[in-house]
Amino acid sequence: MFGQQAKINAEVIDALNLGTDDRVLDVGCGTGVVTRAIADRLLKMGNGIVTGIDAAGKMIWGAREKRGTDNCRFETAAAEYSAGFERNCIQGNISCFKTGRTAGSL
Repeated sequence: MFGQQAKINAEVIDALNLGTDDRVLDVGCGTGVVTRAIADRLLKMGNGIVTGIDAAGKMIWGAREKRGTDNCRFETAAAEYSAGFERNCIQGNISCFKTGRTAGSL
């Protein structure tokens, strides 16, 4: 089952059609599995940044323990407060929002 989840995660990230300097907000990131995978992809491409948020502080603590870097950070926050992190969301897929190029809609 875990191998299947990794495939699904890769498909979600592919659907984001990431650019070299994109900023991504992962809402409801949990322990940050997908967030870290997005960070890895962005690091290979350029200077993109991903922020994972979750309302559960224990999940964020676990995510930070696994990895927090310059292009991958985690914050405790509820989804309804996510607008304070990234204002120009242009594309969405499940809980990941690519931001920072141009204003648009989800």
